[in-house]
Amino acid sequence: MSGERVTQDMIEAELDAASIQFHQFPNTTVTVAAVKLRNGFALVGHSACVSPDLFDAQVGKELALRNARDQLWSLLGFRLRDAL
Repeated sequence: MSGERVTQDMIEAELDAASIQFHQFPNTTVTVAAVKLRNGFALVGHSACVSPDLFDAQVGKELALRNARDQLWSLLGFRLRDAL
């Protein structure tokens, strides 16, 4: 088995080249991150806060993007496995 792997740099390069839009649904604590990758493939990350009193829109964006980033790890892992 080779030493090839998906790296944080690979993930960040994909996200740097991506178009990212956020939406926070009014009167909710739900935030989504729509990530269009350079090849046109789309990921949708999401977050939600249990308590409206504790909701922070910036944290919601960060968590939604983290959720999309986690999906990207799987996709790049799949791509790498096909290439090996």
